[in-house]
Amino acid sequence: MDTGRLVTPPIPATLDFDAAASLLWDVIVIGAGPAGASAAAQLAAAGRSVLLIERKAFPRYKVCGGCLNSHAVALLARRGIDAELRAAGARPLTALHLHSGGRRAVLALPPGLAITRATLDAVLVRAAIAAGCAFLPETTAGVEGEVTADAGRGVTLEQSGRTRVSARARVIVVAAGLGHQALREVASVHDVVAPHARVGVGTVAGPGVVTAGDGAVTLAVGTGGYVGVAAVEDGRVQLAAALDPAYLKASGGATAAVRGLLASARMTLAPDEGGLTWLGTVPLSRRVSAPVSHRIFVVGDAVGYVEPFTGEGMAWALAAADALVPVALAAIQTWDHRVERQWQLFCHTLVTRHQRRCRAVTRVLRYPAVAHLMVAALSRHPGLADVLMPGLTGNTTHEERA
Repeated sequence: MDTGRLVTPPIPATLDFDAAASLLWDVIVIGAGPAGASAAAQLAAAGRSVLLIERKAFPRYKVCGGCLNSHAVALLARRGIDAELRAAGARPLTALHLHSGGRRAVLALPPGLAITRATLDAVLVRAAIAAGCAFLPETTAGVEGEVTADAGRGVTLEQSGRTRVSARARVIVVAAGLGHQALREVASVHDVVAPHARVGVGTVAGPGVVTAGDGAVTLAVGTGGYVGVAAVEDGRVQLAAALDPAYLKASGGATAAVRGLLASARMTLAPDEGGLTWLGTVPLSRRVSAPVSHRIFVVGDAVGYVEPFTGEGMAWALAAADALVPVALAAIQTWDHRVERQWQLFCHTLVTRHQRRCRAVTRVLRYPAVAHLMVAALSRHPGLADVLMPGLTGNTTHEERA
């Protein structure tokens, strides 16, 4: 896997580990992905003291399709970040090639970008640091279960070889993604995993390992799951798949499983030098039991996640970060039931609605025969794109035999 050749050097901590416990922070953000880094940057720019904590060293590889849809690009453009992503090698996306049952539908996409998460996350974290946010990577954080009567809530911080410390903040933002353990001590919040949830696998391959359409993301749907392919910076190719666990096991591993799905799209996965190394995820379709608790807001994939398609997951994570900022600013001043209700309402109206749309498409993609009919229908009736994939595509341009 070509994940070692990252486009940016490692991002160091901006403060000492022990120093993090010496302050009462306005906000501690756990998780430096798109939602966490975006919220941290905007809260720091508003003049608040913000500590951004990340479990991994940054930049790091992340299982992700590498797609930013037009909504995500627009949100980043408001902060001037889209130009930096293009300068870092992000590739334009204008089409979705949807393969199923030997057919291909070519769907127009509103202009988006394809970029590895390593590059995207590094750009967003550097923007947060530039806004005045303190950054502490390679640190495991867990919200303390005990609630005290003072103005803050505790977060336990751990680093390899260091004595555990406790930091405090007026507001804690948990943006730690799938399968996080940041809330394991908080009894009022827990993960709910959907039955029959698929798992994700992903890799970044070198040039020529698989052919990716110029300006397009290819989605190959078959028995057992689907795989997305998109060209990213430096000529590399991002592959990300959502697979039934039984199919993954029966295939003998991720490479064989993905190779089989690509074959249905008449695409060949050539051997990479040294082989492909895949990273996996916990079961994908999950949600949190409550998006808010005392002095805690949950945001991004940590709120709820369904199988991804063409970057809409990152779009709503960025939108959620933007929406959180005014709520968090109010909560820093006074934590009460109004701010809790605001965040609950937002998550219900935006996140739940988004998840319902994605689950509807997911159900179709779980049945190859139905997916085949959908591909045919999309070409004959362009208006169905807005019904079947709202917010994802423009009009269908044509269908052809793969």
